[in-house]
Amino acid sequence: MNFALNRFVNLFFLSYIILHPAINSLLFSFDGAGRSIIILVFMVLLLNLFQSDFLRMAKSRPVFTWGVWSVYVAVTTLLIGVKTLELSPVSFIVNFILVPFVALWVSCYEAYKDSRLLTKVLLFSFAAYCVLGCVFQDRAVADARGGDLLGNDLPLTAVSMLAVASFRFVKKWDKPILFLAYVLLCTFSVVLAATRKAFAGEIIILFAVSISFFDVKKITNFIPLIIVLCFLYFGISYVLENTLLGARFAVIDDDAAKFNTSGNPLLNMVGDRAYFYITGWDLFTRHPLFGIGLFNFPAVTGGRLPIHSEYVVQLCEAGLIGSILFIMYNYFIFSSVNKIRNVLGGRPVWFIGIGWLLVLLFISFTAWTYQFPRYFIVTGLFVGYCSSLLRSSRDNI
Repeated sequence: MNFALNRFVNLFFLSYIILHPAINSLLFSFDGAGRSIIILVFMVLLLNLFQSDFLRMAKSRPVFTWGVWSVYVAVTTLLIGVKTLELSPVSFIVNFILVPFVALWVSCYEAYKDSRLLTKVLLFSFAAYCVLGCVFQDRAVADARGGDLLGNDLPLTAVSMLAVASFRFVKKWDKPILFLAYVLLCTFSVVLAATRKAFAGEIIILFAVSISFFDVKKITNFIPLIIVLCFLYFGISYVLENTLLGARFAVIDDDAAKFNTSGNPLLNMVGDRAYFYITGWDLFTRHPLFGIGLFNFPAVTGGRLPIHSEYVVQLCEAGLIGSILFIMYNYFIFSSVNKIRNVLGGRPVWFIGIGWLLVLLFISFTAWTYQFPRYFIVTGLFVGYCSSLLRSSRDNI
């Protein structure tokens, strides 16, 4: 009975934190301070802390490392304070730091116990979010982006949904027609908001799915693989040539010319985000060890926008210590996923897991990610599943 209650609360918690922003922004406003989420966090911790597998997942290197990062930035936040938001430092820590960490931990644990049930709940939750975002927001027209209420959260949540759908698809838990429906929903969400990084993320995941079905060591597999890649190529070309999203890709150079005052040609690739890299690096050189504190960039610079790059966030706001922990966290994700590469039945998921990590690293060039549970939920899925598969393979030896 207790185990069933724990599972229900855990899955409800993950589903709730996925759907809460969409419901709050599109249907009716409630609990803007996130008190219900805070209550759920402490319920989850109280119900699970005495579960041996839950504690085992806390010792997995990605979860443990992000836990150390969370403690570190929580301490520095309390010492430095949050100067940009009206939230108190404690509220900021719980909502922006603790909730994503607990989401990672719980998702990892549930994937370790039953990844099939977890992915079903996550997929329905992500899909519901995307449907709400597509139905209750304006679409992109002419030179105006759509989806103003949710902004980039809709397409980036859609990419997270696609990663989970891809996981289930390569595991053969869902039929191809259902996977195609998720692909179309993701594509519509991305085009609606004309978000470049989300489009690139979708392509990375679809490419990972494509190559997961082919053994490139066999010559006979090259023909169907080429056909799939051709479909991807023509689909990408159509989107780039006929949508506002494509037009936004075309102005990257113009944005770079305006915001890249450093003369560094590498910063041209991030367009208008070059400003954050230049200013953030300058602040890092002045506050190298601990940084200026999370979300303090607008207050320190006198601007209004937070840093649109996770890499600059780590350097500028979390300092050298936070950056090292961030690098370790991503390395341990790679290490966890890479262990199943040659495990029986693990190779298809390995492709999707590596693809997801590449998506995270790509998004981090032009967006901050540490406060959004969606990324940690999907990452926890892969880490927990890999741990479970490795345990099974050892038991069968």
